[in-house]
Amino acid sequence: MKDFMRTLIIGIIVLIIVVALYFIFFRTGQIPVIEEKEVQITQEELVIMAQDLFKEKQAEGMDMTNGPCLTNQLVPGWVVDVAHSPRQEVDNQPENQCSAFREGTAQHFIELDTEGNLIKLK
Repeated sequence: MKDFMRTLIIGIIVLIIVVALYFIFFRTGQIPVIEEKEVQITQEELVIMAQDLFKEKQAEGMDMTNGPCLTNQLVPGWVVDVAHSPRQEVDNQPENQCSAFREGTAQHFIELDTEGNLIKLK
């Protein structure tokens, strides 16, 4: 009987908490919003991150000769693409470009050459 009473009391307490939260947050229309803090990253840090990713992909055996996209999101809004310097026709083929930049979901790109050196940051 003691276990039943203890379970009943815990159930009632949980129910009270749920009802209270409902009235506090949903009935008042004031649901707390957790905002993401904007992180500031310098261009130099972005380039280092891109070059580190290049080295990682290269170590994994990724073929850089066709100028592949390394990532569609290094950080929000930024892609990392590999291209030739000087640019070759293979670099203009859609399958060798970052789709996020082509489609407009990323606004910036870091372009590295096939050795991992910076070509352009835009």
